[in-house]
Amino acid sequence: MDKLDKHKTITFFGDFSLSGKFAHEFLTENEINIWKNVRNIIGKESAIAINIESPYTSESKGIPYKWANLKANPKISYVLDEISVGILGNNHIGDFGLEGVQETVGILKRKGIKYAGYGNNIQEAIEPSVIIIDDVKIGIISLCCPTTNGQFFATHNRSGVAPLGLNLLKEAIAKAKLVCDLVIPYLHWGIELLHDPTPDQIRLAHYAIKCGADAVLGCHSHTIQSFELFDGKWIFYGLGNFLFAPDFGNQILADGQIVEHPVTNEKQNRESLSVIFSINKCNGNPTLALDNITYWYSDDKLIPKPLKEADLYFQLKESNWKLKQFNKYNSDFLTNEEEPILLAKINNGIISYYNLPQLIDISKTKIMKSIFRRIMNYIFNKTLNLMKR
Repeated sequence: MDKLDKHKTITFFGDFSLSGKFAHEFLTENEINIWKNVRNIIGKESAIAINIESPYTSESKGIPYKWANLKANPKISYVLDEISVGILGNNHIGDFGLEGVQETVGILKRKGIKYAGYGNNIQEAIEPSVIIIDDVKIGIISLCCPTTNGQFFATHNRSGVAPLGLNLLKEAIAKAKLVCDLVIPYLHWGIELLHDPTPDQIRLAHYAIKCGADAVLGCHSHTIQSFELFDGKWIFYGLGNFLFAPDFGNQILADGQIVEHPVTNEKQNRESLSVIFSINKCNGNPTLALDNITYWYSDDKLIPKPLKEADLYFQLKESNWKLKQFNKYNSDFLTNEEEPILLAKINNGIISYYNLPQLIDISKTKIMKSIFRRIMNYIFNKTLNLMKR
C-alpha cells in the first residue's frame, strides 16, 4: 500500500547511493537516521523524491564489462523509509540485472514508496508516479539519457528504464498530463563532474517546458549544476550528490574476475541542493511555487548537513550567469527539435560508452578531465568577454 498523500510540499533531492561494504557496516552498526537534518529543514509534511542510484539487492552477479556495478545491501533499506517517490530512471539501477531491479521494486512496494522511470516495457517505464500535494495531483516522470552509459534501457518488449529523447519525453509528458494536474520530469543526464549543463541538456529541458512540463529537475554529474527560470518554470540541471557513500565499484570481466575501482568523493561530489515546491492555487489553476533551495554537504558519517551557498566549491552565481548568456546567443540551436545525435564506443564487443566526440578519449583519466574542464572554461569565458565588447 502506498504512503498516504497528506503532504503540503514536495522536496526533490539528487543522487543517493549507499553502495558497498563501508555503508553497509556503518549503517548496520550505528542505525543512524540519515534524514535527521533534512526533516529539521523541510518539515514533516513534505514528500521526498530522490534518485535511487543503486539497487537494493542480494544478487551477486553484476552486468559484465561495466566500469562499476553499484548496489546497496537490502539489510540497510530502512534508510528509504522517509522517501515518498524513488527515481529509478538512471544508469545504475540495473547494474545487477532484472533480478536486482525487481528486488528493489519489491522493497519499495512493501514500504509504500512510489517509483518512476522503470517498467516491464517502455510504456510502463514512462508512466508517471502520481503524488498528491495539497489536493493537487503531481505526476513525476523519469528518463535516463543514453550518454550516461546505462545498459538497462526499456524497449517495447523488454523491461528497463526509460531512455531520454525528445519524442519519448514529449510522449511521457502528454501521458502524465492526462491524469495529473502538474507534471515534473526528473532526468538523468549530463557529463560527470561538470558544473555546467551540456547544450543538449538545455535544449531538452526547454523542450520539456514547451511540451507542458511545470518544472524540470536532473542529476548524474555528481555535482551541483546551474539552474534557471524559463518561461516562468524552474529548471534545475543538476542536484548533485545528496549522499554517495565512498567505496569501491566492482567491474566484472569476461572471465568472471572482479576488479575493484575506488569511488572517491571530492568536495564538489559531496555537495548537493534540494528544492521544495508548494502549490499556488491562485486564479483557479494550480501552479508550482518554489518555496526554498537548500544546499547540503555529506561527510563519511552519512548524515548530510545544511551548507551555505557562499561555502560551495564553485561559484554558482557565475554558472547561472554563463547559462543565461549561452541561452541568449544560441536561440537557433535551443529551438531545434531534432533528436540528439549520440556517438557510441565498442568495448569488449558491446556498445558500452556513449559520449560526445571530444570527450571519448580525453576523459579517461582524472587529470585529463581536470585539464579539459579548464580548457573549456577558458574558451567559454574568452568567448563571453568578446560578446561583452
